Amino acid sequence: MIRTSHLIVPSRVSPLSRWPHWVGYATALWSLCYCFLALYWMLARSGFPLGVGDPHPEYSIFRGMPVEVGAPAIALLSGMGTAIAFFMAKRQGRGILPVVYLTFASVIAILLLFMIPDDRVLACIVHVLLGHFEMLDWTVANQLFCIIGGVCWSAMAFSYQRYIRRRCLYCGRRDDEMTKQLQPNLMLQWGKWAVALAVITPLIYCVTRWAFVLGIPLGVSATFLRTMERENPGIWLGGAAIATIGLVGALLTLGLVQRWGEIFPRWMIGLAGKRVPPALAIIPASLVALFVLEAGLGMIRHALNGAFAFAAQNPGTYLPGLLWPVWGLALGTATLAYYYRRREKCQTCGRR
Repeated sequence: MIRTSHLIVPSRVSPLSRWPHWVGYATALWSLCYCFLALYWMLARSGFPLGVGDPHPEYSIFRGMPVEVGAPAIALLSGMGTAIAFFMAKRQGRGILPVVYLTFASVIAILLLFMIPDDRVLACIVHVLLGHFEMLDWTVANQLFCIIGGVCWSAMAFSYQRYIRRRCLYCGRRDDEMTKQLQPNLMLQWGKWAVALAVITPLIYCVTRWAFVLGIPLGVSATFLRTMERENPGIWLGGAAIATIGLVGALLTLGLVQRWGEIFPRWMIGLAGKRVPPALAIIPASLVALFVLEAGLGMIRHALNGAFAFAAQNPGTYLPGLLWPVWGLALGTATLAYYYRRREKCQTCGRR
């Protein structure tokens, strides 16, 4: 049995900061809930949010999947996941079992984060921010629930891997050369390149959408531009609004490599000169990176499914969106570099 002597739960940090202690149980609870949902879909033959139950299957990798196949498969995986998550939470496993547990957790996390969700999640979030709730249906709600599960499985996998490798559960540090090589200057260099990509990519998308609003046929034919506006009034203005929100978020990414990302600027009354809590930048940037990457992968699947065949002569409508995986990966890299650059002495293990 794996020894638990180094499983230290610090008492001087917040409950959220103690996530390695409870994330395994949260993952087991999530898996149990999803297992019950799958059993309901299997028995009631209604409410299945994937495959034949998806009102827009062209966005999904699971289009055409019948409930008779999907629901039992989900119930089986969720049931297994409940047991495995509980064992991992209890830090149990011997021989090859830890490898089996980590492999299962990694596969489930990838499935929940990058295969079930698609670009409708990000579109729905932006529309809700604009006060429009028409896109928030059960299919999108299920994708959001899967993202929560994917985050739980990912966090548990990281925690368990740190445990079996005798690393600190809370910071991942260990007294080896690899950890010592992560110097602030190197992280800043990586961060600058990543931030540049994370700003340029949404800028391309924003330029095309505002060009359409101004009647400039950038990457499309003038006929196509007029026809789409006539058949769907306001379509280009709505797209430009979404693109602008994305660009504003991308410009905030500059804070990951600028001084105002570490110290509040003078114009912020009451906060000027104070240290920016790292979590204030890391948490939202990580979520945006995840949503953007999911949206980009969804657009690629959409293109492969032939949904953009109608716009084959108008690549400006979809090519900028196909670059979104680059945006998501760049933002994720910049956020990781920011985390390594700003992390301080661990309150649990005392390592720097």
